[in-house]
Amino acid sequence: MNQNKLQKARPALGWMERAFLFYRIALVLPVIAAVLIPLAFAVEDMWTADRIIKDVYSKIAAISTALAGLMSAVAINGAPK
Repeated sequence: MNQNKLQKARPALGWMERAFLFYRIALVLPVIAAVLIPLAFAVEDMWTADRIIKDVYSKIAAISTALAGLMSAVAINGAPK
């Protein structure tokens, strides 16, 4: 009885539907793999990465120092007298 209900709820796939399902999976899997595989071509070696990190950090430090000075000036000038 239960087997009959399952067959009515989900009929068996024909060979064309199975072929189409296999085709879709065969197309989707390489796309997913291409998206999920991290690319390591951006950095040649660890010294290049080190140089990039130091350059970015020095620029961030310079900007934050300038902003700290500006905020200090605003705080001093804006204080009630």
